[in-house]
Amino acid sequence: MSIEHHTSNLPNEIIEIILLHLPIKSLLRFKSVSKSWNSIISDPVFTHTHLHFSNSPNLFLIKNRSFQGAFSLLKLEAQKFHREAVLSGPYGWNTVLCHCNGVLLLTDSYFKPTCYALWNPSTRTETYFTFRYTFYEDMNYGLCYDPAIHYFKVVFAAGKNYAVFCCKTDTWTRRVGFPFKGTDSGVFADGAYYWVWRDKEDVRHVVYFDSRIDKLKRLQKPKQLTDEDHVFVACLKDSLCLYCNALGDETKVRFWIKEKGSSFKNCWNEFLVIENVQTSIWSFRPLCFLEDKIVIRLESARFLIYSPCDNTFEEFVDDELCFVDLDPYMNSLFFTNLNAVSRRRRVIVID
Repeated sequence: MSIEHHTSNLPNEIIEIILLHLPIKSLLRFKSVSKSWNSIISDPVFTHTHLHFSNSPNLFLIKNRSFQGAFSLLKLEAQKFHREAVLSGPYGWNTVLCHCNGVLLLTDSYFKPTCYALWNPSTRTETYFTFRYTFYEDMNYGLCYDPAIHYFKVVFAAGKNYAVFCCKTDTWTRRVGFPFKGTDSGVFADGAYYWVWRDKEDVRHVVYFDSRIDKLKRLQKPKQLTDEDHVFVACLKDSLCLYCNALGDETKVRFWIKEKGSSFKNCWNEFLVIENVQTSIWSFRPLCFLEDKIVIRLESARFLIYSPCDNTFEEFVDDELCFVDLDPYMNSLFFTNLNAVSRRRRVIVID
């Protein structure tokens, strides 16, 4: 008997709960079981719920040095990054620019690229597009999921100019914003993409992309901070975090967290101060929470696991990650547009 026959008497709500516990590979296969199952799995609400229901923060991707266009999947356990598998991505497209909801923006070159790929390693699908404008300043990138249209938007920003690519309609919007200097990889958190950019006076501002109106806006910083503070952003527990050194003490790092779903004014709560930090704030990168501890990357191959409860550090080194970018991996049903390419991809499991 078929799966559909065994579950035909179950309410859709129960079927949905069962499906939320399944891995991506099974869900993609079960879309063909029936129209009702396909409808459940394809629903944007199910896709979003499954993303936060089934993921662990200790999975990462790095560029694989042995295979062109491949990535290694790493799992952090017991103070060590374990190689779980090699995922073969779009051939030659293994430079990650940014990521959102398990989808990565890739290019084949760091130097003034014009061609880009959006790739979901979970669904093994990708789509390609070409940047249509000429921006002369250094480029900043952002990838944001717009819940109003249930599709992704890609942001390209350089100097006072920026452009937005909508994956649903395959259209571009070009705008003029406020001038800024420098580049920042940024983070996606709580439904928006955020960067820290410098103005002409070298004051650092938190800037975010409002996908509802395709505009860049400034986010007010915590009132305790001054224009002289060098602030940085991170995503911890799906929330936007801002951190910087304590005033006059470079061995202390203060953290604020933005209230989820709140307005973009006076929305910060200070939640943590880490003391006795023996590295520069410029090399200090929070990666994720593991239970009640924070994983922090320091210079290149050095990592810390910090426990806020007892204010202790556990340090470890992974020389194989020296000068290698770590990007979070998420099991995700999300993808980019109706013209996405789906093809079988080699996955090599590492014992």
